[in-house]
Amino acid sequence: MGVLKHFFFLLFLYVNNTSAINNPQEEFMDRFDINKNHVNIKWSNSGIHGKGKFKYEIEERDVLSEGNESEKSTICPNHVKEGTYKLGCPDYGKTFLMGFEDNKYSEEFLNEISFGFLNKKYKLPIEIPLNKSGLSMYQGLFKRCPYNKKHYSMIKNENEYDMCFRKFYNNSNISTRIYKRGKQNRKYIYFSSHGLGGRLGANIEEPLHKYKNDEHYVTKKMRYPEKIKNLFDCSIYSHCIGPCLYKDFNNSCFLNLPILFNHQTKECVIIGTHEEKRIHNCQSGSTDQNIQRCFLPVKKEKGNQWTYASSFIRTDYMTKCPPRFPLNHTMFGYFNYSTGKCETYYMNHEKRTLSFSKCIETLFNNIKKQDDVNNSSFLWGVWTIENNANEKTNLASMDNTGSCYFLKKKPTCVLKKENHFSFTILTANSFNLNQNIIYPELKNNSSKEGSSLIHFKDPKQTNKRVLYENNKKSKRNVRTKINSVNPFTIPSTLNTNEKEEYNKNEVKNYPNNNISYIQKVHSSFVNNRFNIHSDSSFKPIHKMIQMNIYTDNKLYNNNNQKIKDSNNNMNGMSVTQRSPSIGENQNGNPQQKYMERFDIPNNHIFIEWQKEGEYGNDEFKYNIISNKTAGTSQSLFHNYKDKTCPNHVYEGRAHGSCPNYGKAIIVQNLLGEEYDKNFNLNFLNEIRTGYLNKYFKKDVEISYENSGIAMHNNMLRSCPVHENEEKLFSVKTDYNYKMCKSKIFSNRFTMKEYDPKTRLFMYYGLYGLGGRLGANIKRDKQKEKKYEDNITLPMKNPSLIKNLFDCSIYSYCLGPCLENSFGNKCFRNLPAYYNHLTNECVILGTHEQERTNSCRRTKEEKKKPNCQILRKTTDSKDWTYVSSFIRPDYETKCPPRYPLKSKVFGTFDQKTGKCKSLMDKAYEVGINKFSVCLEYLFLVSPKDLYNSGRNNYWGIWAADHSVNENNIEIANGKCYHLVVKPTCVIDKENHFSFTALTANTVDFNQSVNIRKIEELTEYGNNDDVLKEKEINNEPIDNVNETKINRKSHVNSMERNKPSYKENEYDQMEKNVEDETYSEEFGLFEEARKTETGRIEEESKKKEAMKRAEDARRIEEARRAEDARRIEEARRAEDARR
Repeated sequence: MGVLKHFFFLLFLYVNNTSAINNPQEEFMDRFDINKNHVNIKWSNSGIHGKGKFKYEIEERDVLSEGNESEKSTICPNHVKEGTYKLGCPDYGKTFLMGFEDNKYSEEFLNEISFGFLNKKYKLPIEIPLNKSGLSMYQGLFKRCPYNKKHYSMIKNENEYDMCFRKFYNNSNISTRIYKRGKQNRKYIYFSSHGLGGRLGANIEEPLHKYKNDEHYVTKKMRYPEKIKNLFDCSIYSHCIGPCLYKDFNNSCFLNLPILFNHQTKECVIIGTHEEKRIHNCQSGSTDQNIQRCFLPVKKEKGNQWTYASSFIRTDYMTKCPPRFPLNHTMFGYFNYSTGKCETYYMNHEKRTLSFSKCIETLFNNIKKQDDVNNSSFLWGVWTIENNANEKTNLASMDNTGSCYFLKKKPTCVLKKENHFSFTILTANSFNLNQNIIYPELKNNSSKEGSSLIHFKDPKQTNKRVLYENNKKSKRNVRTKINSVNPFTIPSTLNTNEKEEYNKNEVKNYPNNNISYIQKVHSSFVNNRFNIHSDSSFKPIHKMIQMNIYTDNKLYNNNNQKIKDSNNNMNGMSVTQRSPSIGENQNGNPQQKYMERFDIPNNHIFIEWQKEGEYGNDEFKYNIISNKTAGTSQSLFHNYKDKTCPNHVYEGRAHGSCPNYGKAIIVQNLLGEEYDKNFNLNFLNEIRTGYLNKYFKKDVEISYENSGIAMHNNMLRSCPVHENEEKLFSVKTDYNYKMCKSKIFSNRFTMKEYDPKTRLFMYYGLYGLGGRLGANIKRDKQKEKKYEDNITLPMKNPSLIKNLFDCSIYSYCLGPCLENSFGNKCFRNLPAYYNHLTNECVILGTHEQERTNSCRRTKEEKKKPNCQILRKTTDSKDWTYVSSFIRPDYETKCPPRYPLKSKVFGTFDQKTGKCKSLMDKAYEVGINKFSVCLEYLFLVSPKDLYNSGRNNYWGIWAADHSVNENNIEIANGKCYHLVVKPTCVIDKENHFSFTALTANTVDFNQSVNIRKIEELTEYGNNDDVLKEKEINNEPIDNVNETKINRKSHVNSMERNKPSYKENEYDQMEKNVEDETYSEEFGLFEEARKTETGRIEEESKKKEAMKRAEDARRIEEARRAEDARRIEEARRAEDARR
């Protein structure tokens, strides 16, 4: 009987085995078995794995062990944990964050380590300070590797270096310095043992001397970088160079160090530590302490070119490890051996609504640490793009939003699914649409076509799944606000603001600093009081993911498609479609392209130059750092990591991508009240910051009462100062050196030259045409001549500046030189003034534009800087204020310099194809004069510090009579300030349309080539007829009157208030509007004064603390110097004896 049971059991196993279907993807899916393949290995000539000379043995099978080998050794010096990183698979896109001040990607980890080994060996502090250190290994002390024949033989006898001899050890391919013999002198030429150099490092060149912060020591390039051709070469190179680094420092922990390999530049950087993080007993700030810097592993999109790997990368990593990029249009699943299909029922998973970049980053951050031995971490992920209703969306960038799934169970198959992307914890934070990975295709086990892409097998999800499907159908007809349908995702009907708030609460354990450029839509409907078309219920279109600029990005061009017309029904009201974004077809508006110039909310934003920027063309590439609209009166960008600049009252740095024509910063020197209020050229005098006095150790700067706001003009000798500094600039991640090299630094920019004819030095200014008041510095050491008049000099090549864009770029490119010379980060990206008549470019020494606190109120206050106020008068029409980030297409995306003559702003009506004028009584302001009308618009337009919430960007002035260049100063008219973006213009004589960025003058010779559009004079019912007001065209006699000094915009408004008749209802309505506006303005002023007072008080406290700290440091330095002198005297006495 027992034998029979045994027979039937064997028969059952045989039938099940023969009926099971083989998985055709089993071999392909083996590369995603991370727990099996991503293990610790060790090179061995007698290893059973590998091939040829690359034989290895497998040690621990624990992916979550952080690379700690099984045989524990003593803790390495400067390490916290024991062990060696020896995992066999590369970790694509993994880099490190140094310190915890900022979560933004930075390549500080490529700076050299500072463990003190060099200082100990040479008995001299030559290493990089701890607060600047990174993770890159020392450059090496050996002349060649191996050291000599004896060392060569010792390595030969080892059991793990056979692969090194032919490729690296022979022919002295590894050396860090060579001896060069010359006719006159003999010297060493230095190299690094790894990398391409240009990073901050120790001072190892002879003669050795103490590290000096102002000398900017950078690492050298390795002698034969062409020996490293790929990731595997880099890993083997680190293994081979280990014995020489060990002999350099007598430290076995420098054997088999991990590496970072750059796939774009083929740079191989050896990391000087086996640790992957340090979060305790370390310095997280930027202060120079006696402890190592904190660091964390990160996986940012900007670091996708780097790969972190051990010195033991397995030879078959291309087939046994996950690919570098996510699988395109592919979805992980689980193979059903009964049906032969790939099922996508996810049981053990998490689902979130995240951007693609944040999805990969969150999975990387979510991996369990080594103390969790149950291996229950999420190691795999699937991301699918979020589609809009009735629209198909393609992947354009890593900022696209979609559904993110994290999987615990190892996937065993993959399915072809459009807009699905599968990845692992080892995948780079990027995508490659040109990826060519082939695998056998399987069928999906979905029961319904068109059903959800991912099914939930958990029965608890059934009811929520029905709600989700019902909601998906109902949202096509009406927008509603509902609760969450499952614990892992966000309902698609919520608007973007609600989604972001939900994400903050749901994913609060993961930093979410990625900027999403998805268009934001108001959930509330605003009554259309002024018959505003298309823009009534939507935020500015600069919230979109794209900008209409010329670019070579193919992904961007493919995604920039026309959006279909549709009408939505919201809360029972009919809402017209949103205003088309820039680049979309505006249903036949012939002025659409030209009117893009006046789309200030979308185009006047915050950008930064980047080498591989997403926007721009040629060498002028940039990224968007904030999709908010920059201020038009005062523009300051606030970054949480930036502190208030020295000598500043307000936070923020000057920014804004559009020029501000005619904007004047009045520096009040108290010579005359009226003179100060209108316009003066005091701003061209040099600023007084105290940095020059500190450098020269005496008072050489201009006094406060005579100072302006122009940057110090004669401090630098050249920019870059030397070749090493230029190399450092070329590798900066926050500096577009390529752009500056082609535009500004094609030749070394000098401000001091030796003239062999006169045998004297020739001096030049840093910027401008000179002739202004500046610092009193001796410029000729041979003559000892002192310039008592303190007059600044012109720059050597003023023809370098041809337009305002050149001026903006010029200030940007000189920024790092100014930062290094003065030791002040705030001297980077300074704003500038450009003069259209002389092409003069003047770099300013402050980011502040308006300063009404902590400044001179009386002539007796001689130790305070002058106050600054903002104006835009006709006297400043030739000057333009620019930031260091003017967009390269400003001539087509920013308002023109002059107002539009004989044009009236309007909104384009898509039904009739006509333009409806925005000259509505609701927008009328009680101002008569043109110049006051434009300046008042500038003064009340949004600021970054105190934004009143009113988007006063556009204006219209309608003259009562015919005007020309001789009488426009005295002519009267009606002033309109608009809060609606114009989309067309109408031809009307004696009418002028302008913006808050426009100069306060009129070009009567202006010729605008724009197609005419007929005015819409009737709209809606017959009762709503807009009758155009007749204008009396009797000319005004030319009057040569002296310009009246403008006291202030408030007095001008009251003085020029027109008297016009209105019916009783309209008058009451306008009075309410005026009272509301006055109340808002009063609250705004009160808030501004309160905030400025608070900031001033904080600045005083910070200044007092800074002075106390400076005094403490000076005292410590004095004591240290006294101790040093005593010690030197003692040693000299001992030597004498």
